[in-house]
Amino acid sequence: MFIGRFDTLDGDTNNLVSGRGRTGFLNPQLAFSPNSVLTTPYVLNGLGALAFTPNPFNERPAALSLVFADPQVDPSDTGINDNFFEEQYYAAEWRFPTKFFGLPGSQNISYNYNTREFLQLNNLTEQFINREKSSDSGAGVFAYNFHQYVYVEPGQDTAKVGYDADQERLQGVGVFGRVGYSNSDVNPFEWTFALGLAGRGIIPTRDDDTFGIAPYYGRISREVSDLSDRLNKNYWGFELYYNIAVA
Repeated sequence: MFIGRFDTLDGDTNNLVSGRGRTGFLNPQLAFSPNSVLTTPYVLNGLGALAFTPNPFNERPAALSLVFADPQVDPSDTGINDNFFEEQYYAAEWRFPTKFFGLPGSQNISYNYNTREFLQLNNLTEQFINREKSSDSGAGVFAYNFHQYVYVEPGQDTAKVGYDADQERLQGVGVFGRVGYSNSDVNPFEWTFALGLAGRGIIPTRDDDTFGIAPYYGRISREVSDLSDRLNKNYWGFELYYNIAVA
């Protein structure tokens, strides 16, 4: 069980492609599922629980986490006021360590829901002209991500594969992917996709260097119909990085 003030910026984690842009990819589309920017504040007051469950992919258990929180918290104050829990935030995440082909990986499924009222996107022009906001209560985001090593340099300890602490220092190469979906009536990000390759220490004598290469794609909400002539409904991008360990 846990209770307190949560920092959500490392949510939707992935061993090969997280780190808030400090240690890996810079683009938010690759570091997390951007659909959740609308529904998940980066500061929450709440409570939750973590449970270990049977895992069909590995002898080590899967981890199921559940969170109930107040999404109205201002980072500059405590958040304990008259509006405390007037709106609610719910989240569930199920993470499965895997060991396909004898190599470490994970499968991660999550869903979050925010009960607050969000601006509807299907008549933005009319709302701006009439200055009457049309809102809809509640928005949810489904996200899935995976990572799977395809090569690990010989001689490394992979006996305890499947957990973050056991894989951070692994020298090898892996593939990763992300998918995010949200209700398009209020969320400008309807679909997001990313698929790429990342690794550490593949050049001899450069054991701590890291690298990554990945394209990403997204679809803007179909409900933004009155701005369709000005806003591209699809977008894509690409990122390549190589981090050199100087010392």
